[in-house]
Amino acid sequence: MKKEIHPVYYKDAVVKCACGNEILTGSVSKELKTDICSACHPFYTGKQKLIDTAGRVDKFNAQKKLAEQKAEKAKQDALDKKSGKKGEKYMTIDEIKSMKAKKTEKAKEKAEETAEETPVADTEIKSEKKEKKAPALKAKKTAAKKPSKKAK
Repeated sequence: MKKEIHPVYYKDAVVKCACGNEILTGSVSKELKTDICSACHPFYTGKQKLIDTAGRVDKFNAQKKLAEQKAEKAKQDALDKKSGKKGEKYMTIDEIKSMKAKKTEKAKEKAEETAEETPVADTEIKSEKKEKKAPALKAKKTAAKKPSKKAK
């Protein structure tokens, strides 16, 4: 090997795990730190263990809880929208009857307003024009059917 181009190799390097386990090995670094090792990894131990690095598990659980709350609120809002009132799931029979009565009253009022707005004279004038046109057309047709005097 060439001298002075390779890093220093430490035969007694220590690998320290977050669980407290220490492993002696060889490395170019004097000390290494890890979050998980063979002594605490679920694959090797057969035990499920949550490893919280910088609060990630808590953050995930908080997001999950928030998402569940939003879904529940959306579901409740949909029920409120169906019922017509907030906080109640269903409307009472009296409320339904009063709503129907209000709708029919509004419909009657609109019908009366539209009846008052349309003038009767316009419709009469239109029907008179149609009647006047009809006899004129009949007269023209009969005139065409009469034989002419010159043909005799």
